[in-house]
Amino acid sequence: MTDIIVTTFTPRQAPARQPFSATLQAKIDCPVHRASQIEYHSDAYLDTLVDGCYTQYELASAFTLIANKSHWKDPIKATIARSDLGICHASAVHFTGGGIDEVSANEQATPPTVTVSGEGYYIHVGS
Repeated sequence: MTDIIVTTFTPRQAPARQPFSATLQAKIDCPVHRASQIEYHSDAYLDTLVDGCYTQYELASAFTLIANKSHWKDPIKATIARSDLGICHASAVHFTGGGIDEVSANEQATPPTVTVSGEGYYIHVGS
């Protein structure tokens, strides 16, 4: 007779949403930025909730703050508002397959900032 093992699955909790910086919120609210995304994706896709926390559009908007300006698949190095660290990390994981690390912080800046780095898509995915 074979023993039956019963396991339970507990879904991962979505990260708590933090208010976005003024810079990121302005990008999200910008109709021109939204229109540039709609060129490639439908409204329904952009409004899809990813990981129960951020929409595809919010992640795409945040990724523009950290993406390498030469090519989005190259390594990441950027300075962002501390309040955007959570969504920028989520966007890096979503688009490159790996997160970002905090390299340094400037708590005296208004708003406080952090410099982040990440290996990028080519390292994580390889193509």
